[in-house]
Amino acid sequence: MGLSTALTSALSGLRVTQAGMELVSGNVANARTPGYTRKDAVLDANVTAGKITGVRVSQINREIDTYVQRQLRTETSGLAYTGVTSNYLDQLQRLFGTPGGEMSLDTLMNNFTGSLDELATTPSSTSARSNVITDAKLLAQSLNSASDDIQAMRKDTESGMKDTVNQINAALQGIQKINQQISGTSATQQVPPDYLDQRDELIMELASLMDIKVVENGNELTITTANGAQLFANGEPASLSFEPSGSMNAQALYDPDPAKSGLGTVLLRGPSGNTTDLLAPNQLQSGKLKAYAQMRDEILVEAQTQLDEMASAMAEALGTNVEQGTPIAAAPNNGFSLNLADLSAGNKVSLKYTDATGSHTVTFVRVDDPASLPLSNDLTADPKDRVVGIDFSGGMASVAAQMQAALGAQFNVSAAGSTVTMMNTGAAPTATLNSLSAGVTATGFQDGAGLPLFIDGSGDKLYTGEVDGFPQRLGFAGRIQVNPDVIDDPALLVNYKTPIDSGDATRPTFLRDALENSSTAYRIDTGLGGTTSPMTGSLADFARAAIAQQGSNAEIAARVKDGQEVVVTSLADKYAETSAVDVDVEMGKLLQLQSAYGANARVISAVKEMIDTLLQM
Repeated sequence: MGLSTALTSALSGLRVTQAGMELVSGNVANARTPGYTRKDAVLDANVTAGKITGVRVSQINREIDTYVQRQLRTETSGLAYTGVTSNYLDQLQRLFGTPGGEMSLDTLMNNFTGSLDELATTPSSTSARSNVITDAKLLAQSLNSASDDIQAMRKDTESGMKDTVNQINAALQGIQKINQQISGTSATQQVPPDYLDQRDELIMELASLMDIKVVENGNELTITTANGAQLFANGEPASLSFEPSGSMNAQALYDPDPAKSGLGTVLLRGPSGNTTDLLAPNQLQSGKLKAYAQMRDEILVEAQTQLDEMASAMAEALGTNVEQGTPIAAAPNNGFSLNLADLSAGNKVSLKYTDATGSHTVTFVRVDDPASLPLSNDLTADPKDRVVGIDFSGGMASVAAQMQAALGAQFNVSAAGSTVTMMNTGAAPTATLNSLSAGVTATGFQDGAGLPLFIDGSGDKLYTGEVDGFPQRLGFAGRIQVNPDVIDDPALLVNYKTPIDSGDATRPTFLRDALENSSTAYRIDTGLGGTTSPMTGSLADFARAAIAQQGSNAEIAARVKDGQEVVVTSLADKYAETSAVDVDVEMGKLLQLQSAYGANARVISAVKEMIDTLLQM
């Protein structure tokens, strides 16, 4: 090895040392920069004609653990989801209150029941009548307020969805810009590691907004949702769009079918031009966007349904008179006749019968708009109940024919005037009719013990459970109000016929018992009870169950969020063990570089002295 080779080697050593100093200074300067990863130089010997002629920096490595990085992205998405969910469930819990709280729904329901009990004891008392009106108003106003608050929360989630969509688009566009810079690197050049840091930081931000999968193949990057919808491919980002509703109410519901949906959705237009509804089932699994959508379209909707069920069950229980069918025996057949003249739209006729397969219930529902047919079996609380919508617009002969078609050959249905008769058929009947009854809304104040104490404030109409158009039950908690005629004349709380003794307790007792009926069943869409066994109990029981459920949901969500924070913190610490800058370690490297720089400089000095000596000879 000649002096020139020695000089070349020493100079390369200085250049490598200078590069090392640059890395150390960059690491130290960015020790607290979010997303920055520690950089290290990889050194290779320069070999020429089989001889080492110095050293070079072959590449700059980012010190990262890709496995932990993938886990961190996944769990960051989960943390963002649980954070949003926990926040809204906490608001719901405070809205519903605590069991037995001064202004909680179960307390207001108990107060109302107590005032009716007092009235049943002293029906002629003007103060007792006044208390019933006051407590009924407080209960209705509380339901109105809670319904308004839930819809305001749903509107707020749309603001969150819009902001999240904008953030996703910004992150994808940022990734595209960085990727263009990366793609501009020639095949012989190393991708600048700082570009990769910036890209990873944007990908981590994207992971908090929605669940993603990332595939890197050299300079190529592909990002998809967990379900496979493309967000970034072939250097091109997807574009997301969302249009929030102008206003929010209980009737505004999302449906994957655009023709049926009453709310806007998040559309993803992929790099290839295909369009995906990201709010459709199973498209999103986690992240902020999923949490906001789930709150708007599922959790808050269920909370509204609980309020609506409470309001509708109360109005229906107080304002409905049950009319039993008249038994008919014509051996070997049996059956019932029932006058349906007073049936209002939405009122129900219940038929119970037994055959070789067991006991059955069929509920016929009056429908005046054929467009509302067919009806779902979920319209009643009993999951085994078969619900049949009957179009009353064609008269009673048509009603009987529709019932006949629904029941089949083992029954005979006929109509005479407004009366329907149902009989089993055959010399050896295969079915036994057990009962036929109708729940008829009291349209006046002397139509029986039932009293339309609560009405639908939208048009000041009676609550009948109508299903024409949109179901009357939907959003009823926001519209329920005390009948102004009863407010003007509290004596109607007692006077169910003329003449009547002012001390007659028939109507107050009926109203009290209707509220306290422990066998009232509530629909499955309230989320209370099992999918095969609806919750049963009094209205106060239902209110307590709804309050308890919301409290439990909030508590569980808070625990899940806390647990997710622990997981993310642990993964972030583990990731930092590899990628974070340790200033003490960098200072140690600095000392080594100083020593190496001095050594290489000494070699150069020695070579110079030797060359000078040669030149003087």
